[in-house]
Amino acid sequence: MKGRFALLVVLAVVAVGVAYWQPWVDDVAVVDVETDRAIAEVVSVRTLTEEITVRGELRRDELQLINSAVDGKISDVLVEDGDTVQPGDVLFALQGRRAVAVNGDFAFYRRLDVGSEGPDVHQLETILSEGGYEVGVVDDYFTEDTRAGLAAWQADYDYGAATAEVDEVVTISLGNGPGYGVGARNTATLEIRAVPGDDDEPAQASTTTTAPSISVPTTTLAPLDEEVVLLADFAWNERSDRVRVLQEILGLAPDGAYGPSTRAAHLAANRARGLSPESIPWAFGASTASVVVTEAGSAATFAAVLGAAPATDVVLSATSADAGEFAVSPATLTFGPENWSTEQVVTVTGVDDRLLDGEQTGNVVLSVVDDASDNAFDGALDVTVGVTTTDDDVAGFAVSEASAAVTEVGSTATFTAVLEARPATDVVLGVSSPDTGEATVSASTLTFTPDNWSTAQTVTVAGVDDEVADGNQSSSVVVTVMDASSDDDFDALGDRAVRVTTIDDESAGFTLWTTAVAVGEDGTSDTFTVVLNRAPATDVVVALSSADTGEATVSPATLTFTATDWSTPQTATVSGVDDSVVDGEQGVAITVAVDDAGSDDAFDPLPDQTVTVGVGDDDVAEAADDGPAGPAATIPSITVEASASTISEGDQVTFTFTAQPVPEDDLIVDVTVGGEVTVDDDFTEVEDSVLFAAGTGVAELVVTTLLDDDLEPDEDLDVTITQLFGDNPRYNVGGRSEATVTVTDPNVPDLPVLILRADTDSVGENGNATFTVETQIEVVEDVDVYFVVGGTVTLDEDYSEPPEFVTLTTGNDEVGIDVGLRSDDLVEVDEFLTVTLVPDPRHLPGFVDRAYALGDTVSATVTVESDDLPELTLRGGGVIMEGETGSVTIVADQAPEVDTSVVYNAYGSATEGVDYEVLTGTALMESGQTTLEIPIRAIDDDVVFEPADMIVADWPARVGTVWVDEGEFVLQGNNVMNLTEPDFTIKIFASPSERAKLSVGQEVTVNLDAGDQESPGVITELDDSASTGGGSETYEGVVEATEELLAVDGAVVTMDVIVDEAVDAVVVPIAAVLSDGGDARVRVVNPDGTIERRAIETGMLDGAYVEIESGVSPGEYVILEIDRN
Repeated sequence: MKGRFALLVVLAVVAVGVAYWQPWVDDVAVVDVETDRAIAEVVSVRTLTEEITVRGELRRDELQLINSAVDGKISDVLVEDGDTVQPGDVLFALQGRRAVAVNGDFAFYRRLDVGSEGPDVHQLETILSEGGYEVGVVDDYFTEDTRAGLAAWQADYDYGAATAEVDEVVTISLGNGPGYGVGARNTATLEIRAVPGDDDEPAQASTTTTAPSISVPTTTLAPLDEEVVLLADFAWNERSDRVRVLQEILGLAPDGAYGPSTRAAHLAANRARGLSPESIPWAFGASTASVVVTEAGSAATFAAVLGAAPATDVVLSATSADAGEFAVSPATLTFGPENWSTEQVVTVTGVDDRLLDGEQTGNVVLSVVDDASDNAFDGALDVTVGVTTTDDDVAGFAVSEASAAVTEVGSTATFTAVLEARPATDVVLGVSSPDTGEATVSASTLTFTPDNWSTAQTVTVAGVDDEVADGNQSSSVVVTVMDASSDDDFDALGDRAVRVTTIDDESAGFTLWTTAVAVGEDGTSDTFTVVLNRAPATDVVVALSSADTGEATVSPATLTFTATDWSTPQTATVSGVDDSVVDGEQGVAITVAVDDAGSDDAFDPLPDQTVTVGVGDDDVAEAADDGPAGPAATIPSITVEASASTISEGDQVTFTFTAQPVPEDDLIVDVTVGGEVTVDDDFTEVEDSVLFAAGTGVAELVVTTLLDDDLEPDEDLDVTITQLFGDNPRYNVGGRSEATVTVTDPNVPDLPVLILRADTDSVGENGNATFTVETQIEVVEDVDVYFVVGGTVTLDEDYSEPPEFVTLTTGNDEVGIDVGLRSDDLVEVDEFLTVTLVPDPRHLPGFVDRAYALGDTVSATVTVESDDLPELTLRGGGVIMEGETGSVTIVADQAPEVDTSVVYNAYGSATEGVDYEVLTGTALMESGQTTLEIPIRAIDDDVVFEPADMIVADWPARVGTVWVDEGEFVLQGNNVMNLTEPDFTIKIFASPSERAKLSVGQEVTVNLDAGDQESPGVITELDDSASTGGGSETYEGVVEATEELLAVDGAVVTMDVIVDEAVDAVVVPIAAVLSDGGDARVRVVNPDGTIERRAIETGMLDGAYVEIESGVSPGEYVILEIDRN
């Protein structure tokens, strides 16, 4: 591998040379020219490498472990270790069912049948569809189409069929509902046969008006001649010789007991011969087929009773099939040998679900609790009672705040919006600020879905700096339903508004966000906040002080605002003080003032502001003693009067309050502003108290009314002094406790303004539609009020023509309008009758002599409800085979005028979802339709899918190890076989020192001792974490070889890896390098024959050579050794 040494023997034959020859080991020694020789080698240039050898192993990685999906016996193992399996190959049989290799995403884990739903159904349908088997729509639902495709697949793989079932029946009965009546023929029965019988003619539909009794399976019938035996009255679980005779006639094992199987065959025999089944007793039944409840909590009841006396107790469970719509009580009914024939009541109560889901239907299921009941009743089938739940939920939405405050520097406030009922589709709320120059909103829309409808969404309101000294401004943020993007049920909802106050920052000022608080002598506290209106040049100090610290204190004493935090509200806390005096509720003023000496001069002129504090008394007066009474404190008496008795909309009025005697301390008087006026619509909101400053006997309250364009009557604005109660009130109410001002509308003419209302929302066809004309003032002379009639009603068919006008007589302010209705026998939709007031044709609008004016509401509508409903009956039924579709037909004696939802129930020995496809329980009879078919598709339930029928993997794949043998019994989850990669993976096992020298992408030489094989390769993977075993750490990796290696799993390999390389390196033999006091040196032969000891820097080491990084040059000679012999 290395180059040959170039040896140079230097002979010391020249005397002068001997003089300069000085061996390294002894500086004073000289060379014996007769005997000493030096062995040297030239300094050369070559490439050095560092190589390590790492151990490894050949493996096939496991791709998948196949476990048993069910318990069972293994047979017909058709694969061996090392086999390659293709999709569609049979691997083995489990419980006699073949396990077929299929491609998919996950292993099957459950039995699938009609009615199953989920991703495993979707995978099964995908596999069948891609295999050419028709399954209908590929989705998550196992339908009869799915079963048909599965049946064809199983036939191709020679699956056996399931055991055939006995014949079964399903009975359809009509339930009560709005918009129709139920006739006498309200049931129809369809028989589902497992195998064709001797007579496949359709059976006559069974109809009855009685409550349905429990239905049972039928059996294959033997010839019958003894009609008397068949019609005999047998008791449930009767044991007698005549039962044994009946069983022999029916071809049953004659055990003499009239149980479920005997009763089933008996019932079928009577039905097949057209004989009445009424004589055959039923195990238990219900008094009605259906009930109706409401989400408002209304309840309905039905009764349950046994059909025969039991030997021991029989317990029936009553269960709600949809507890989210209705509840059932009691949960169980117990019948004994003594009370078996006594009806027991079951109560069904509607449940409010807050969903806009309309009318819902479901069932109450009555079942025998086998473990707690007479064994003779264990075979009885369930009885169902249909339940219709009417919806009471109303669309709506709410906002969390009525008002908010922001500043022009951009401070924010938030409120939330949320729906009050779950919508069927999305609801989009629009959020807008009408005055974006004062306030903006963070989101223009809020979208609520059926999933997040009850989660409040937040709107952020931000103040806008308008650079105008306009003072604090009020505006409203409006939240409205966006009709085009929303559930129609929410379209009619009115807007919601949040009043926003924007605090001005262009002029010096400060704002109190609360001006009245309440505390108690028990130490309870309240807070208010202070904020500046604009940024100051220097600090602003706001001083807080209480006018009566014996009643209330405020902290802190000062609030300091800087140029950086001026817009952040600061909180002051007011606390009550216990004074041990029975003094009743006291009023205290908290003064908020700018501290001129410590504040920006621009804020010095600002007037003080006051926060009124109500202090609740917690002291109780002690019982009086016999001593002389002291002087009684004089309590001020408060009266009020208004500055005017009548004002117009838009004017201000001042209410003046007078205190006698003049209060010595600050006095807060509670007032109420109300009457016929409405805050924010008719007047601007004011405080609910006034303050008498100490020593002042007069206080004022100014109310500003609002001008609008609505035509309104005069309204009273009342201001009332609130009466206080207790032993020591802080004031008394004087003789003038209330002042009233009449607010007139300048837009109202000097004429009676008429409005119209309907007296009722609806009326029947045989009644009268009545309306009332009203005016706000009594008329001073008779007024003829004219009106017209319209709507969807027809004159002379639906109503009789009324007079042209009615007379509002002198001294009255209302008069009625009466429209007579006409009844008919037609089924028709509800109609609408509308009355509209019109101007007096003798006094047309625009003339000064018109008799009356029309107000906002001049039309009113009454719904005319049709008294006639279509009557529904059922017909049809018959016999069908499994997999076929039959039907029953709903027949209406008259076509409904509107689309009508018809409720029906299904019961019988056939099980919904197992023997026939699930029915909705409702059917839509469209307007004008007189017949409606309910299809019933029987299920061919002999074909099912077991999870072990298909083995899902990424086929084709190699079988690694088969762990089971034929005839072996395995449990669910046991290992059956595994699948491995078809090709070997070369694994690296490196020590920590080796791992430090390895990296992905390094080239290696793979050596396999077996067969003396060798292949180049590349490292493709390396672990960064070590595994520990046997006390040592090992790092694993993967090498990809370029040539195939023939071996078995686990074969040992070694890999040579070049981990370092120095190209064109200056090298010397390692023997030439000596250690001199820790330094590396070489002995260089100079051209003049002298030997020079020279320091060097060494680099990479490769076998016998070492890299010289500095100290010598190529071509020079270095001494390897000196031979003195």
